[in-house]
Amino acid sequence: MLWPQLLPEAGRLGRAVLRRPLATALLAAGAVSAAAAVAHVSTLVHPFMLADNRHYVFYLWRRAMNRTPTAKYALAPAYAAAWALLLSALLRRMSRLWVLGFCACLTVQLLPAWLLEPRYFTPGFYMLALRLAPPNELQAGATLVTYCQINALTMYLFLFRPFRWVDGSVARFLW
Repeated sequence: MLWPQLLPEAGRLGRAVLRRPLATALLAAGAVSAAAAVAHVSTLVHPFMLADNRHYVFYLWRRAMNRTPTAKYALAPAYAAAWALLLSALLRRMSRLWVLGFCACLTVQLLPAWLLEPRYFTPGFYMLALRLAPPNELQAGATLVTYCQINALTMYLFLFRPFRWVDGSVARFLW
């Protein structure tokens, strides 16, 4: 959700790859391996996630993450890239001690949360967003457009795509 603010960081990391390709490749391989290991250990299925078909998480899990036994590993490169961008952007503005503390607090907050819910990521997201460089007008506009598109899709699904449950009651899609 912070992609407009992290896009310039991708250019900086790209230049780092050109300066030290072997070291960056080894670091990237280690980061992807670590992300795959975390996905292996931490991808748990909560019964509530599979029971309620009104949420994004249900469809994300059913159509992507649970498609094959190895699907949970497919996003490991994206996880590693996202962490690289986030940590690089944070380290430009915050001390290493602060970033280490932030990562530790985020781990303590998310580790016990067995149920995948976007709201569990909210405190860490806001702390991160507040510590990044303020967005310029173009970045703020891109963020606004992204949020508006997600909200428009959610409202469309809620208003125009109701569905019936087995008992005949009408259900609507929720965030």
